[in-house]
Order: sequence, then structure tokens, then C-alpha cells
Amino acid sequence: FLGTSNVNCVLTLILSDESFGFSNIRNSILSKLQHNRITTIKFNPITKRNILRVLNSILQKENIGTVTSTDLETIAENSDGDLRHAINSLQLYCTGRDRIIKADMKKKKKKGRNNKY
Repeated sequence: FLGTSNVNCVLTLILSDESFGFSNIRNSILSKLQHNRITTIKFNPITKRNILRVLNSILQKENIGTVTSTDLETIAENSDGDLRHAINSLQLYCTGRDRIIKADMKKKKKKGRNNKY
């Protein structure tokens, strides 16, 4: 709980990717708060293999067979270890927005992103 003389509240700040400059935002916010009452939790990236396992499980449970293994692999690779990102991309893909996903995939391939796993 963050406390002032009049107000007690809980602040939850979730930043999923440090590469977008979120660390500056986080540091700016933290510098204005009481540091002794703040807990930072950092999550390690999920492996591509485990992301594929989860995505395949979702496809099976939802009875969706329209995603090619190549596209599923690309979704997993582009998530950079962020399972929420991969699930959201899969959802977009399966709701007919696969053109958006494929366009994003092409952009990321052109940038030559290095996967961390």
C-alpha cells in the first residue's frame, strides 16, 4: 500500500518490455513514490518451445485448426518470450486479422530481430 496522510491505495504498474523505453517511465514514477514500500518483480522470457506448447493447447481446446505451423512458429518467435503477447497475437490471427499479424511478421523479419532463446 502506498500511503499519504489522507489516502491509502494500491498501485500496480505492469511493463512488459523494457526495450520501448518503459524503464525511463518506471524510474520516473518510482522516484516520486516511497521506495521502501515498492516491490519490483521481473519475469524471465518464456522459451519458444513452451510458448508453442501453450498456443497448441489453446488451439486444441478451442477446436481451431486454421493456423499453420509456420504461422504459429512466427507468432511464437515474434513474442520475444512474452506469453501474453503470443496469446494476443494468436487471438488476432484467429479472428480474421491474420493480415495484420502477417504484416507485422514481415516488418520484424526485415528488422533482423535477434531472438533471445
